[in-house]
Parts: sequence; C-alpha cells; structure tokens
Amino acid sequence: MKEVFIVTGASSGIGKSLSLKLIKEGKSVLGLGRNLSVLAEFKKYFPDKFNFYILDLSLKDKIQVFAEYVAQRYKIKSLVCSAGKGEPISLEEVTPEILKYYSAVNFEGPFFLIQSLIPSFLTSSRVIFLSTGLAHTSKLGLLPYCVTKSALYMLSECLKHELRKYHIYITSVRPGAVDTPMQEKLRKNEKHLLEKPRKKQDLFEPYAVAEFLYWLLSDPSNDEFSKKEWGFYEDWVKRITKI
Repeated sequence: MKEVFIVTGASSGIGKSLSLKLIKEGKSVLGLGRNLSVLAEFKKYFPDKFNFYILDLSLKDKIQVFAEYVAQRYKIKSLVCSAGKGEPISLEEVTPEILKYYSAVNFEGPFFLIQSLIPSFLTSSRVIFLSTGLAHTSKLGLLPYCVTKSALYMLSECLKHELRKYHIYITSVRPGAVDTPMQEKLRKNEKHLLEKPRKKQDLFEPYAVAEFLYWLLSDPSNDEFSKKEWGFYEDWVKRITKI
C-alpha cells in the first residue's frame, strides 16, 4: 500500500501550503476539503503526488466511509488536521445549531477521524492538530471558536496517552495570526470583536508555517515531538531569526 500524508483543510491557507511543501519534498499527499474545484486544479499540477477526497468533517458517517476508502489504499505516515471553523459572532447570535456545527468541525471531526483511521497508521506515525492561543484564553465575539478549540487542545493531550499503544505520536501547534481565510472573515466582521484584527501586512504567511510543520513532522524525535504544544513564533520564528 502507498505511504501517504493526510492533510485536512487542503484547499486553502496552511493546509494548502503544507500540501505543497510535502509534495516539493517528494511526499505523497491525500488532501481533504470541501472545495472540489480548488482541489481538482491542485491535482492537475501534481498528478503523481497529490490525490484528494471531498469530506465534510461535521458528518460522522462520511468520516467512516473515508476511513474505509483509506484502509483499502494507503498507510498513513502523518495526519495534519488543519481544517477549522472560526468567525466573529455575538453571544446573542449563538444558536444550538451553530454551537453544534463548531463542535463537529473543530473537535468531534478530528476525534472521529483519528479514531476511524487508527488501523491505517504506520508505526511511529505522527498527528498534528492546528490549535490557537484562543484555546487557552478568551476573546469577545469568538465564544464558539474558543470553546471548541480548547476542547481540541485537551483532546490532543488525552490522545498522547491513548495513542501511545499504537505507536502514534500527537501534538498541537499554535500557528499564531496567519494570512488565511479565517483572518479575512475576522476583518470583515470586526464589529463583534473587542480588539481589531491584525492588518494583512502584519500576519504570518501560510508557507512559513508550513515550513515549521514539515520540520516537526521530520526532525524531532517522537518523544520531543509529542512532549508539548508547539508555538510557531516562539519555537520557530525566534529560533531562526535569533530574536
């Protein structure tokens, strides 16, 4: 079976940049996302190294179908969960349906994805959750995002113990403020926010974060990789710029 790196959210932002980085390093990538046209166009440029699968992480039954698809074709070297949901919303606007959807995408989706894919992971494989500083602190106007990302962080901590018996190693990464579609949504809906979102020119580029993620997937030992939550700025930018 073919060894593959699976990247969720591969149609934009950090997920797309990481997919490109992996391909340039000679890796085979299976990109997950919901944007068929973008993923199909991406495959045209890398027909031998990139395949894609249209998957909505909020639909648990579709995740199981995907797991069966993978089991018949691939062995997973690494999984990077980059997909997420986040945009400004006031407390009064949060409905049960909205909160349920945030939970399904940001927390339940990654959980059921890993749970269903366990038989397909290679020994000493790695998993990265893209986290956020807002998993540890709160901000006005981002309640569903903060709450569900906090749950995702604790999920990564619990899975460090649960997955060890399968020789699967997991960590979470705080990329910081990156020029992604989510940041664009923040700028367009800043009326709900206490603090103004950063201007585009003040954001990190997705490709820079992708370089860091590739390093994490490749260089540290398994124990070092999974010993903590990593921060792009403090563990990469400061190190390479000697700040």
